[in-house]
Amino acid sequence: MYKYLGKEYEVPKKILELNPGHKVLKKLLKLESGSDLQNVIIEQIYDSALLVEGLHPDPSSIAPRVQQIIEAALAQNSK
Repeated sequence: MYKYLGKEYEVPKKILELNPGHKVLKKLLKLESGSDLQNVIIEQIYDSALLVEGLHPDPSSIAPRVQQIIEAALAQNSK
């Protein structure tokens, strides 16, 4: 909203709590550390949390990353 009004906008400080027992995080840790896929998934987890809270400044920027994750998932399933 602030963006459309031409006003300065800063995402409020929040705490992102992650469940270390969640299967997504467990599998994420099994990926090569610092790999492109690992980084993309971490960014997506963060951006998804912002989106759910209504705080993401540019939701459309998520689409290319989601596409990249889908392509990676399909590549894994075709092996």
